[in-house]
Amino acid sequence: MTLSAAVQASAGLLQHPLAKPARRETLSRGVVRKQRLSQATPPWADARQIFSVYCEAAELRDQGHDVEVDHIIPLKAADVCGLHVHTNLQIVYSADNRRKENTHLQLPPGPSLPPSPQLALF
Repeated sequence: MTLSAAVQASAGLLQHPLAKPARRETLSRGVVRKQRLSQATPPWADARQIFSVYCEAAELRDQGHDVEVDHIIPLKAADVCGLHVHTNLQIVYSADNRRKENTHLQLPPGPSLPPSPQLALF
């Protein structure tokens, strides 16, 4: 199933009369995010490198760190739109990511966060 087919199938679920409003909102945000990621991923992006950043973040979460993968340059902001490529990703603490919001400031790793190879690229 292609991403666009999956998005269309998810959109159909949103219209189901038995779907609860809160669930519809959650599904809708997920569908919109997937569409945004798909549109922001250029054909030359290396999916394996992108996946490795998300895997590294998952390993850090398993070790008890409250981290997220953040787009350095947001995918959608008022003045700039970034790409979904590994060089635009960084692993940051969730609190720092909430503080950053949709700005394009690069955040240094937190005091107890092990250095990330992706962060070293910048």
